[in-house]
Amino acid sequence: MDEYIQRDRLRMRHIGVVCALALVGSIAMTTTVLVLTLWVAGFPHVALPGKEGLPLERLIDIIKLSFAAVAGIGGVIALVLGYRRQKVFEAAERRAEGAEQREATKLFNERFTIASDKLGHESPAVVLAGVHALARLADDAPTGGLRQTVIDVLCAYLRMPYTPPPGNDATTYQRLAYAGYREVRHTIIRLISARLREGVPISWQGHDFDLTGVVFDGGDFSDAIFSGGEVSFRDAVFRSGRIHFERSAFLGCTADFKGASFEGAQVDFRGSQFRDCLLDLHGARFSAGEVCFDQCVFLGGEMHANECVFSGAEVGFNQAIFSADAISFYGAEFSAGKVGFWGTLFAGRSGFRYARFTGAHVTFYNAQFSSGEVDFEAARFLSGLVGFRGAEFTGSKVDFRFSRFLGGALDLGQVSGHVPPLLPSDTLPGVTMPTSPRETSG
Repeated sequence: MDEYIQRDRLRMRHIGVVCALALVGSIAMTTTVLVLTLWVAGFPHVALPGKEGLPLERLIDIIKLSFAAVAGIGGVIALVLGYRRQKVFEAAERRAEGAEQREATKLFNERFTIASDKLGHESPAVVLAGVHALARLADDAPTGGLRQTVIDVLCAYLRMPYTPPPGNDATTYQRLAYAGYREVRHTIIRLISARLREGVPISWQGHDFDLTGVVFDGGDFSDAIFSGGEVSFRDAVFRSGRIHFERSAFLGCTADFKGASFEGAQVDFRGSQFRDCLLDLHGARFSAGEVCFDQCVFLGGEMHANECVFSGAEVGFNQAIFSADAISFYGAEFSAGKVGFWGTLFAGRSGFRYARFTGAHVTFYNAQFSSGEVDFEAARFLSGLVGFRGAEFTGSKVDFRFSRFLGGALDLGQVSGHVPPLLPSDTLPGVTMPTSPRETSG
């Protein structure tokens, strides 16, 4: 502090010298203006009664002009002084803000250390207290970077090795411990989701959430808004229970489900929105359970479900709206289970190129193909059913050229519209062609 006072004194002395010099300069300038004016006038004599010379009124005007110049320079000095005072005041404010920021960060670090230490406790109740303390600390974080640090710690706890439910021969203590730590995990999910909803006092929207490899046995992300940043569920395992994503929104972010495994949980994205974001399901496996994307809106952005494996789960995209830049199931394998696109609107570019249909029941019943292109080029139909019954082809080009029909069934019965599907030229066993009055023409 003494150093700051000494610096301020030096600055005041410096400005005092400047003001003195400015004053001397203004007097000199005034004198110079007066002398020059009189010189131009030939240093006339002041007119006295009965004699010729410079009128007294003119001389007074010249003197007034000189003093006006002094006053103007004085005004400039006043402005300089005011500006200087403002700069000193701003510097003091910055020092005060810096001290306050340092104090807030110090307090944050102390609270963070105390709360994070509880996460390693052997009692689930203590861990739960630490989780709540960290969530409150994130709300109070003085900067977005410090809030992201707390979010990273909470997500890291979810990424810890998963302990499966105890068997029938487990002790009461083991069952209680499992239930306690399961409640801790679900509480973290609930606290994160609550701060991603609309209208909360402190929002965590815009931050990154790294849930890579997390094993989910329940959880509620309904109505959460993930905007900006990156949300990673890469290699996550949706093992059991019900995981809610209903009415959630992914806006301008990356939703990474690459390599995720849906093994038996009920995962519900019903009514969610994916706007200007990338939904990456590359290599995900749907082997059991139910995954619902019904009534979802894919607007702008892209959805990559390349090389996904649908081998037993029930996956629904019913009544969804696909108007994204690209919806891709490139190389996906539909080997068992059910995948539904009932009543879905295709208003963009969608691709099933090189997909393999080897036993699944894939239905596009009553779907609407209004614009863009739906590409089944080089797909393989080996068994199962791919049904388009009741679909409307009113603008999209649906392309089956170069596809191979080696078994199974392709049902194009009762379709309508003026843009018929493009089919291979060879004989197609197992293909049901349009037969009703609503059949395609073109």
